[in-house]
Amino acid sequence: MQVSHGNLVDNSLKVHENVESFDTGRILMNALPNFHSLGFTVCGVFPLCFGLPMVIVPSFIPVKETIEALREAEVSILIAVPAMLSFLLEAVSKEGITFPELKYILTGVGKLDPTLENRIRKDMEVICFEGYGLTECSPVVSANPSEKRRKPGTVGPPLSGYEIRLKDLDGRVLPPGEEGVLWVKGPSVTSGYFRAPEMTAERFHDGWLDTGDIVKIDEDGYISILDRATDPIIVGGES
Repeated sequence: MQVSHGNLVDNSLKVHENVESFDTGRILMNALPNFHSLGFTVCGVFPLCFGLPMVIVPSFIPVKETIEALREAEVSILIAVPAMLSFLLEAVSKEGITFPELKYILTGVGKLDPTLENRIRKDMEVICFEGYGLTECSPVVSANPSEKRRKPGTVGPPLSGYEIRLKDLDGRVLPPGEEGVLWVKGPSVTSGYFRAPEMTAERFHDGWLDTGDIVKIDEDGYISILDRATDPIIVGGES
């Protein structure tokens, strides 16, 4: 993947502009693998760009050590994939652990099950925000922006500077409310695949990326993921 420094910095800037839960002064936990795009950009580049205090743990598993770090450092923002949240919730429920300072969980990669989200809200008293991205976009494309403006079950509207289109399999542009393939264009989108001109030509057209993901887009621009082009199996934040 030919991801540039400009792609990474622009994506960090757009996340800061669009996701209101990233207030300065909050403490973020970096528990994702930093060789993956979400861990590297949102958990690494982003806090460095904006002076956000960051707690780094070598791995989310064992969960007991992550829980200790969350409590001792008074972490207020956790970024984790749904599988990691399941492990965390199981441990928290067994031990009756609370996190008084933890305010927000930002999650993506896999779909957040509504039952899991409700249990996190009830047992941990924390709000979950879903987002969506892929490595080709450095990686964040969309995110629910705030508690008041979030739409549960969606991954939010696109970040500012992104253009999105919904197309059918024949390439025809579809209106809001239809099911189709998501196409994305923006300054965080990579120029293509490294030494893979055929794959680049297949997925990139006039600056637009064919994500391959099947989605719905509502009248407000909020995206609902129906099917990912690749369904990742996540263990400890790594697919």
